[in-house]
Amino acid sequence: MVTYGSARNASDCLESMLKAAMDEPTVSWIFVDNTPTSTDADFLVAKLTAQQNVQIIRRPDNPGFAAGCNEGVRNGRSSWIAFMNPDLEMNAETVRELANIVGTLPDGAAAVALRQRTRGFVHEGIHFNRFGWFVDRPAHSRDEIYGPSGGAGLVARDVFESLGGFREDLFAWGEDAEFALRMVERGHKTIGSDLRIEHRGGHSFEGDEGLTLTKNKLLLRNRFDIAARHYSLTLRAKFMLFATVVTIAKLPRYLASGWAGQMSKVYFSGVRNLVRRHGVK
Repeated sequence: MVTYGSARNASDCLESMLKAAMDEPTVSWIFVDNTPTSTDADFLVAKLTAQQNVQIIRRPDNPGFAAGCNEGVRNGRSSWIAFMNPDLEMNAETVRELANIVGTLPDGAAAVALRQRTRGFVHEGIHFNRFGWFVDRPAHSRDEIYGPSGGAGLVARDVFESLGGFREDLFAWGEDAEFALRMVERGHKTIGSDLRIEHRGGHSFEGDEGLTLTKNKLLLRNRFDIAARHYSLTLRAKFMLFATVVTIAKLPRYLASGWAGQMSKVYFSGVRNLVRRHGVK
């Protein structure tokens, strides 16, 4: 679990997770604190007793969500990895249900997409639409689950490690979608789950206009990067059309927020990258 300012906006969720860790000592928990200050780590340590199943790793340099997840995996030993956001509402019963899911998986399952309810929207894993645009897949959709969300999902350790983990250069927002594509390309199957977990959403950047802009920039940059690395010429053309329409539709919001210049730079940089990777000048 990667935290970033989580003690500020999701302290009750963190506290319930720590209680679950105490109630279920057979499950190992690893918290990677990417907060530049020690706020999150101090909060976690203050709530812990002598728990042998909890590790807290400080990364004040903030290497990103993807790198934080990878570091957590490297410091664990379990055969299955649960990637969970720190603003999920979990308790000991949730942990027991997760363990039960792992124990009853069908043959061939490499990952499990857990259901989340984020501000009323119930979603389950990641899906790519016909334009190559990745989205949170609605829970009751018949669309394919490409992979689990990096904020609520289970992945077999051997599969995660064989694929090299999350791409750390993506930093955050889209690293799970890129990983999901690599899973599909290698023939790994992700299944859904009836377990639903409440998710606050946006806790790490809530109320911070600068971080909200950073999220939007990284998300758009990473979408173009994924398209440039993974898509056929035909799908790239469809993606370019869709990305252009979405960017134009969001322009009034960007103008109102003062983001238009920076978001335009990300868009045109993505277009150049998409064209360059296909050898078109």
